[in-house]
Parts: sequence; C-alpha cells; structure tokens
Amino acid sequence: MIFKTNTSKAYQIINFFKNKNHNSLIICNDSYDSNLVFHELMCYESNYSIHLLPDNEILPFDNFSPNESITKQRLNFLANGLTKKNNIVVTSISNLFQLIQPVYFYKNFLPIASGRKYDFQELIKNLNDLGYQRVENVDSINEFSVRGGIIDVFPGYRKNPLRIDFFDDEIEEIREFDTESQLSIKKIESFSLSNGLNVPLDTKSIELFKIQWRDYFKKYDERDCKIFNSIINGKLIEGYEVYLPFFFKNKKLSNIFDIFKFGHLVYFDESLDRISKYENHILERRQDESLDICRPLPQADLLFAKKETILENIQKKGIMLSDDRDNQYDYQFSSYDEFEDYLINEFNDNKIKCLVLASAYESQINLWKENINDAEILNKINPTERGIYLIHVKNGQSFFDKDRSLFFMHKENILYEQFHGYERQNKSTLSIVSELNFNEDDLVAHDQYGVGVYKGLNLMSISTHTEECLTVEYLNKEILYIPIRQHHKLKKYLSHQNDNTKLDSLSSNRWSTKRSKIKTDVDELAVRLLDIESKRSIANSFSFKPDQEFDSNFHNTFPYELTSDQIRCLEDVYKDLSLIKPMNRVICGDTGFGKTEIAMRAANLVTYNNKQVILLCPSTILTNQHFQSFQNRFKSFPINIEKLSRQSSLKNKTTTIANFNNKKIDILIGTHALLNANINFDELGLLIIDEEHRFGTKQKEFIKSKQYGTHILYLSATPIPKTLNNIFSGLKDFSYLYTPPNERISTKTFCYQDDNQILKSAIQREVKRNGQVFFVQNDIDRFDESFSLINSILPDISIGFAHGKMNKNKINAEMEKFTNGITQVLVCTTIIEMGLDIQNANTIIVMNSQKFGLSQLHQLRGRVGRSSKQAYCYFMIPDLKLKKTQKLRLDALVKFSDLGSGYFVAQEDLEIRGAGEFLGDKQSGHIEQIGLSMYLSMLKRAIDQLQGNVINEPIDVEINFNDASYITETFMPSMTDRLKYYRLLNNASNDSEILRIKNELIDQCGKLPVEVANLIEDTIFSIQCRNNSIKKVFYSKENFINLIFTDNVDDETYNKIMKIVSNKAIEIQITSKNKINLLVTKNNPRIVFSNFLNELS
Repeated sequence: MIFKTNTSKAYQIINFFKNKNHNSLIICNDSYDSNLVFHELMCYESNYSIHLLPDNEILPFDNFSPNESITKQRLNFLANGLTKKNNIVVTSISNLFQLIQPVYFYKNFLPIASGRKYDFQELIKNLNDLGYQRVENVDSINEFSVRGGIIDVFPGYRKNPLRIDFFDDEIEEIREFDTESQLSIKKIESFSLSNGLNVPLDTKSIELFKIQWRDYFKKYDERDCKIFNSIINGKLIEGYEVYLPFFFKNKKLSNIFDIFKFGHLVYFDESLDRISKYENHILERRQDESLDICRPLPQADLLFAKKETILENIQKKGIMLSDDRDNQYDYQFSSYDEFEDYLINEFNDNKIKCLVLASAYESQINLWKENINDAEILNKINPTERGIYLIHVKNGQSFFDKDRSLFFMHKENILYEQFHGYERQNKSTLSIVSELNFNEDDLVAHDQYGVGVYKGLNLMSISTHTEECLTVEYLNKEILYIPIRQHHKLKKYLSHQNDNTKLDSLSSNRWSTKRSKIKTDVDELAVRLLDIESKRSIANSFSFKPDQEFDSNFHNTFPYELTSDQIRCLEDVYKDLSLIKPMNRVICGDTGFGKTEIAMRAANLVTYNNKQVILLCPSTILTNQHFQSFQNRFKSFPINIEKLSRQSSLKNKTTTIANFNNKKIDILIGTHALLNANINFDELGLLIIDEEHRFGTKQKEFIKSKQYGTHILYLSATPIPKTLNNIFSGLKDFSYLYTPPNERISTKTFCYQDDNQILKSAIQREVKRNGQVFFVQNDIDRFDESFSLINSILPDISIGFAHGKMNKNKINAEMEKFTNGITQVLVCTTIIEMGLDIQNANTIIVMNSQKFGLSQLHQLRGRVGRSSKQAYCYFMIPDLKLKKTQKLRLDALVKFSDLGSGYFVAQEDLEIRGAGEFLGDKQSGHIEQIGLSMYLSMLKRAIDQLQGNVINEPIDVEINFNDASYITETFMPSMTDRLKYYRLLNNASNDSEILRIKNELIDQCGKLPVEVANLIEDTIFSIQCRNNSIKKVFYSKENFINLIFTDNVDDETYNKIMKIVSNKAIEIQITSKNKINLLVTKNNPRIVFSNFLNELS
C-alpha cells in the first residue's frame, strides 16, 4: 500500500497568522478543499475564531436548490456575521462569484424571549410576513405550525426548530424540539427571528418580483414558466434561485466583500487560474441551460460577481501562499498498521518531534490512547511541543513538515476513507405501523362491512356526547361512522388493481359471503405453510449465552453509537440465539443503517461459544468487501476468517473447505461456492444470508436441509414477496432498522427521458464537489457507446469500467481506482448493486431504468447517499411511453425516496406484481377481493390457531358521560396526527403509557382543553374496565351511571362488587345479571365512576 502525504494549507495559514489581528478570508479551490482546510484549522491553538461559509454544491444556473443542511449553515453564518475580532473565514472560489441577498436582508431581526408579552395572532402574522410557510408539522427550515397555545418555528440559521409556548398573551417557555419525534429537547431563554427564507415572500415582495421578471423577460410567456407561477402563488420550488435578483429592488444583490470587511485575502498559487476557469464555467453553464424556453435565464452578471471585482479585491488585500510540491511524500508499507508503527518508531528515534494522530472516530482515539504509551488526547494542538498527540477531527490533510519535525496523520484521509459528518446517535423513532395512517380517499376494508373509501375524521354528537369517528363511504354514497375505539377493524386495502376495485354495500351480504369462502382456503394454506417449517420447528439448536465481557470488548471497537432500533434488534437476535429453537429472523433496513454490525455481533457471540459461522453473499465483490470488513472488525480477536468465491482457485477452495471442516476457520464468507456438498455443516452455529432477496428458495434451503438446527439470520433492504408473506404469517421473525445515521440525507430521485444536458449537469455537479458517479449501463455491448457519450460532453473526466465478464484482476484494479478517487465516473453493470460502500460516490445514473425491477432499482439507489452529502439518483428512460407496470415502479421510487423506505418499496413491489408469485393464483384472487392487509390478518389468525396460540379478543369498551371526549381540531389541526394519537391511546395498556402520551400532547400543543382531558381519562377508564369485564359505561339523565358487564365476569370481580354493595361506600343498584347502576348525587359522574374503579381495584 502507498500512503501519500501532501502540503497542508491549514498549517501554512496558522503559521502565517501568528500574532496578527485581522479578519481574514481564505480562498480554497472548491467545497472539498474548503471543508478540509476548515476542519484542520480547528485542530490548532490560535487566537482566531474559525468559520466556514460552505459551498452551495450546485452548478451555476442549476435546476436544483442547495441541500437544507447547507442552507442552514450559510444562513447561520450570514445572519450572525462576524461579531468578534480576529476571524478566519474559509470559503471556496465559487462563493466569491455567487451573489447573495443585500446586506439589509440579514439584519431584519425580531427578538423573542420567555416572559415577554406578545400577541399570539400578531406573531403568526409576523411569521407569514417573514416568509415562513405554515404547515401541520414543522420538519424543515422556514416552516411554522400552530397547535393550541403553541407555535412551532424553524429559523434557517438554527440547528433545531423552536417551540413557543404561550399562556394567554405571554410567552411562558421556549424549547428546542426534535423534528422526528416532535418532542422537546431543551429550554432556551430567547432567540431572534430572521427572514425565514432566502427570499422575501410577503405580498409586496411578490409584486416586485412579478413586475421585474415581466419587465426583464418580455419575450417569454410567463404561463410556460413553472418557477414563475409557483413563486407568484407564494411557493418556492427546486431551482428558484436563478430568479433571486428579481425579489430585490433594482435586481441588485451583494457579494461577500459587501457584507464582510476583510483585512487579508489569502489565496494559493493555483487560485488565480481557477478563478478565470470558473468564470468560463459560469458562461458555459448558462449557454447549456438556456435552451429551455420554459425557464428563461437572466444574464450572468445579475447572479454572479465579475472576475474583475474579485481580482481587484485580491490585488488590494491578497496574500499568496504556495503549495509546496517538494513537501509531498509517498510511503510504501504492506498495511496501515505497519505504517503507523513506523511513525511511532520515528518519534521514539527523535526523527519526529511532534506526532499528531487524528481520526474522525472517538473510538479510534480511545484505541490509540490504550495502545500508545504517553499519548495525550487534546482538543487543540500546539505543534511546537514534543509529544504524541491524539485529536478527534472529521477531516484533515496528512502531511510532514521536515523543518519543524511535525507529522500530522489523519487516518481516514490517508486511507481515502473520507468521513462525511455523521456518527450514530440515538433518536426517537416511530414504528412502521405508525407510518401506515389512512389518507383521505384511500381504499380501506372493514372486518364486517367490506371495502370502502376512507373519508377522514368527522365529529359526531349523539345526545350530549361528542366524539370523532372514522368515516368510510361505501357503494351508492352509503356512509359508515366507526368509533375510534374500533379503529383496529379498519385496514388499508392493498391490491395492485386498486383502480378497478368494486366497493361493497352496507345493505348487502356480499362481503360476509365472500369472506367466509376465502377463510376456508386460508385455513388450508396455513396448514401447508406450517408443514414447510415443521422440520425446523421441532429441531434443536445450540443455545448461545451472551456475557457482559464478550459483548463489551467487541462493542468498544465499534466507532459509532448504536441507534435505538439497532439496540432493540440486537436484543431480538441475542434472545433468539439463546433459545434451543432455531432462529429464523429477517433484518430489514436500508443500506448503511447497520445490518452488518448486527450480523457481526451475532457472529461474535457464536464464535465465542466455539461454533462456526457462514456468511452467504450473492456476489464476489460483496464477498470481498465483507471479508475486508470482518477482518478489520475482528482484528483484535482470535477469530480466523476466510473467503470462498468463483475467483478462488481450485487448490484454494480445497484447502479452505478442508480447514473449515477441521474447525480451523471460525467465519467463512462466500458466494454460491459455499453451497457445496463437501462442506461439513455439523458445527455450524449461524448462517447469515446477506441480500436475501438475491437468492432462490433452493439455494437457501440447501444449508437448511444439511442442518435443520442452524440459526439463520437474513439481511435485506427489500425483502422478496415470499419472505414478506412468511413475516406477515408469523413464520419468520422480523426486525426493522428504520433510524438513519445522524445527518444522513434522503437521496433526491428523478426519472427523466434521455437527455445529454441532464447527464452532463449531473456529472458536473458531483465532480465539482470532488465526488464520483456510478453510470449504470447493464448492456455490456453498449459500454463503448456510454464511454463515447460521456467523453464527448465532458472530455476531461476520467472514466472506468466494471462488469461481470471482466477477469478478476481487471475488476479489482478498476474498483481500486474508483475507491481511491482516481476514476471520477464508473461505467458499470448491476455488479455494483449489492453491498458496495463508496461514500464519496453520491450520484448514480441508471440507463434504461424501465428494464429493472423495483427492488433492484432501490438497491442501486442505495449505492449513493451513504454520507452527509446530498445524493442524486437519475433513472433515465428512452421514451416517456412506458408499460403500466414500468411506470408504477418508477413512480414508486420517486414517491418512496425518504430514508428507511426499503420496507415500503418491498410492499409496493408486492402490490404492483400481485401476490400470485408467492401465494399462487388462487390466493392472489382472494387478495384482489378483500385486500392484502385483511388477507394476511386472516392468514395470521389461522396459523396462530393451528399452533395453539390463544387469541384473546379485547373487550370493546364503550364509555359515554354525555360530554365531549375527543382531540379538538384547534388543539391539533392535523387529521393525520389526531388519528395517530387516537391509535396510541387505544393501544395503550397501562397508566404510564397514557401519561407519556399525555405529556407528548402537552409538549406539542400546550394546555389540554377539557375535551382532550376527558378523552385521556376515558382511556384510563377503558383499561380498568377491561380488567374488570365492564363493556359499557353510560351516564343517564336519571343521575345513574349504567354499567354493563360481559358474560364471563370472574368470581373475584363479582365478590369485589358485592363487598362495595355491602359497605355502602358507593350507592349501587343491581338491575339484572350483568347490569348495575351507580347513583350520582352531588359529585361529577366521572369522579363517582373513578371512585368505583378505585374500590374495585
């Protein structure tokens, strides 16, 4: 391996600015360069405040807007300015050109503080005037929402949104809150409210925009311009920034030199040449993008500073530092560890005075601290002092300064394993079920009444009692109102023929007849499914018992914090492995969500107990990657790991199999080559099947048949339909990783007709930020055509190739060049689909995407977006006229582009393809009649009954105190949120769960109105009623609370009631076998009933 060191710009800057007192601007080449310099500057002791003005990471005249996280960083810097002396601001050349809003735009602050009186409605008006968008729930910058006595707002310059809690006309409290859980994090005393957007969207500003736009683009029809029409309606869409000048008087914007005054402008010897090239790039981009008559473009000088202005400022205040090419060194060692040992020996021999070891991961810092004598962990370093110093920093340039005998080594940088700004953090998350709320006009199926159309929540009053009901419309506009407590009877109707679905009628028995016929076939299917798993169900497995020492040692070598659902998933796996029943668990989670770490920990437990592990992979590339990952992860442990694939020689295969059979190998990783009759599986404790969807049933059953007692762990981002069926039926256990790594961003997904300009912009955008591109062309015969196309539109781009027909040495060489950043675009087949992890590749272009399956396209999209950078995925098609299923697949991918959507993509695939592929045509026909959710519910019930599982139907408790008991719309305007909380309350099983829900409601919406307080109390009553066999509570006009019990009241409850009657603590009338009346005199009926339940308990 060759380890390269380069000149450090940051180190030169720190040395140059010693004992100087100025505000200085550092001009870097591009986004990557500025980030590198910024993070490295943060390592050194200095009297300067270090700031980063990040690059927008879009192209001039782009169709896209910057990523929200970048916008937040820019707004934070521009809004807060340089409030102290001695600042160093790091930025890129593109930021020198990019014109920004006038100075006054960032100075429009509105102070907000706790304890201050403020008119509630006035603040809402101010938020509208400042350009904030009113939404139901705030989850993005520049949004606000109103619920009860609370206003949520997300100023663009803050990390977290803010919750303003009012009491009358006084701000009682201000809290930061988390966008995912919508729950408060911490209190703050005050903040300043600035413009919510990059542009003002008040009435006057929109009017000014219209006048100036129309005057400038007189020859264009505004009706054709989507961005124009969106803006005049008060909405901003992707790419609106090209019209930024028209929002301001005289179309005048500012440059960075207008907003900030700098004493020095530091540039490097290549900067002037790059400035000239960037101006040419701006003009070229305008020419490329000006062909679209529906998006007329202003002249470049309205959006970008002139080169002469920049050079004039550099001439006045510029200081040039040199990139010292003579200070670059190459070191060749067989491994990184050998290189690290060399550096430590050089220090011990006094050839290095100051050795700085830096890493993006705290776990690596702690590992160095344990293993290197006298190493010291520091937050800032002083390179003049002798010692070995350890520092935690995201990125930095590895370099050697011979004059000062300083060696700065950043591990991830020198290994080209770029850290992109995230470590795993525990975050509050919602379950899959909570995401499956009904939307208005969804098809739904009711247990008793059949298929209808969901029409939302409606307020119903019966006598003096008011509550919200689920509303479903049936054939001939028949309406069914369903009490919230019976929400479980309503399920989404999932079918790939939704467009042709016939609604049922409330006045017909068609649904019940249909359902009873289907039940007979479902019962038969349940018997067949159980028979398939019967041999494994009676087999015994080795029971693996985890202990604290084994787990903590392995845990400490993991560089991240486990997410909350990783912890839960790991607990599930450990519990399965501790049982003698064979594990049969599927872990579903998008790429990069931590499935492999769960598999590694499971493998660690198994090998700790002297059993063997096989990891089955669908490709040689993935085998090699897993082999490398497992070796790195287990390098501190006495575990022997080997691999087997089609690239292994016959001699190597024979030796590896022999060593595995003789228990000389603990973990064997391989492709289909592992499905070998010569392998002895007797000591196999765990089989891990990665990318489970890539294997056929025969392949997976091969090892099962060899050893029925083997624990099996399946890993997949998109489970195949048959696996989904086994999960839904309860034949496979299921764990879902839905928490993304912190700062991970959803991939922007597009479907376009073939267009060279789109391809050119996509590649340019990625390369501009020092990134890389996957160009997927699955027809190997068209590789030369793809190369010629890319080379013709971007002749300076370096291009590589990878496909399955290349020999292994050629593939390895091409992949190594791409991994090390030498190749900028990789033209490849779906060979990259499975498990490949290159964090610097954040754009993927898939040609002829209509020919791929839905899950396959989702897997390909998962090759990008594995860092904190905005990723882009382009599904290209030759013609907009597609078959129906092709269009449905591509539409689904654009729809499900959020993080963690793999499970929903799999469900969508199931709907599009129909269920016949895994249940048979007969069962598929049944699904078309009653919907997938209802069908699987019936199948699960049938299997539970066959397995002897007791099915207890919950008592449907009806409570009516002749008052209002519901979540008011003013308290929580979002119908989706109300339905979510109704469900949470209905599913609550104890008082502590209800208290948690109550606190969440108060946190999000403020003081509980009486209607919501009644609902929460009714929920508490319902739980107690179920425990005491009470099914109905009704307050009558005769001042009695009528209680009706179920037919199976137990003796204990009966005796308690008799005791209350005899004690006369509460006046009770026994009216019939299952009915009693509680007399209400002076007290509120709710208090009387509460006292009765307390006595009963």
